[in-house]
Amino acid sequence: MGKEIFDLSSPGWRWYGANQETKDFLRANARFDASSLIKINPVRAVFRTAGYFIKFEVPDSTLRRWRSILAPKAAGEYASGKVLEKAGIPVVEYVCWMRKKAVNAVVSRCWEEGSSSAEEYIFNVLAKKSCGSRETVDFAQELRDFTILLQTNGFRHPDYHTGNLLYGAAKRKLALVDVYGVRKNMPGYWERLLQDKILTVLRPFIPFEQFTVLLAGFPDLQKSGKAEEFYWNFRQREATILQRSLAKRQQQIACGYPKFIKIEKEFFIRKDEVREPL
Repeated sequence: MGKEIFDLSSPGWRWYGANQETKDFLRANARFDASSLIKINPVRAVFRTAGYFIKFEVPDSTLRRWRSILAPKAAGEYASGKVLEKAGIPVVEYVCWMRKKAVNAVVSRCWEEGSSSAEEYIFNVLAKKSCGSRETVDFAQELRDFTILLQTNGFRHPDYHTGNLLYGAAKRKLALVDVYGVRKNMPGYWERLLQDKILTVLRPFIPFEQFTVLLAGFPDLQKSGKAEEFYWNFRQREATILQRSLAKRQQQIACGYPKFIKIEKEFFIRKDEVREPL
């Protein structure tokens, strides 16, 4: 990706949803360099700059370019964000989106001061607490209740995990981010269970009996023994998926395109449950 791709002051950009003041501010103040880069892969780059998050989609093939022109992801994410906001679901403020030929970008305002992704909070803060600490259990309840809120309002989230949630520890608030593909369409039983599994990331930090009680707080897991059955089925399924995907992950690492997350200047594989540094 060349630096010129990220120059919002260059001609050719078409803006959607932004007023003139926002356009002028971003053109003059947005900076896209190593210091503002959050994450990058061959087709996507996310920057935090001038009080905003700006996510660029840069197609790397003819097929991706045509898809981006006909149905830009930035437009879809912006629309999903507005639907969630209207429904009263906590979500980052989506400000606008823009496109320049096949390249598109979506802009959201930075959320609570001092917030981080829920994933970072779990592995930077809660992992250092004693097993079953009050903070960990409280967070698990907040995460569970947020998931139930999403379900009872009828939203389907195709990529629901703690990396796509922001958490403000000071006010104990959660909010969705990266909402591309979220739809207002009542999720069925199996889709709800896929969302319920978000709580399993906290299992290493909560005693099993206490953890299953928390799981049983989901409406679909309230029957006796259902929470335990759900958890062990999840563990078996995850082991199978890991075995099948190992060759793919090795190939991604070999070509420099693994799913990494950066936490406090160290890199971890996103799917590594204990987040041991590489």
